[in-house]
Amino acid sequence: MGNPHHRQFYHSVLVLTALGVEIKNLYEWQPEEAMDKYLRGLGLIAGCAYVSHLFCDAITPRSLPLIGKLQEF
Repeated sequence: MGNPHHRQFYHSVLVLTALGVEIKNLYEWQPEEAMDKYLRGLGLIAGCAYVSHLFCDAITPRSLPLIGKLQEF
């Protein structure tokens, strides 16, 4: 990992916004199948957990960058 003060692409305002839109879409989805209901619930929990993580990062002195650095593969 290298630098403990990193703010990569997945820790950015852009990702926070995109994730918020997708959580809203997932919330509005009304599946009929039991497995789809399970996956919807799992997606909402995971999405909200990550959003809360980004909000916590946003209130630190380093905050969140607009886009962040893209990692080199």
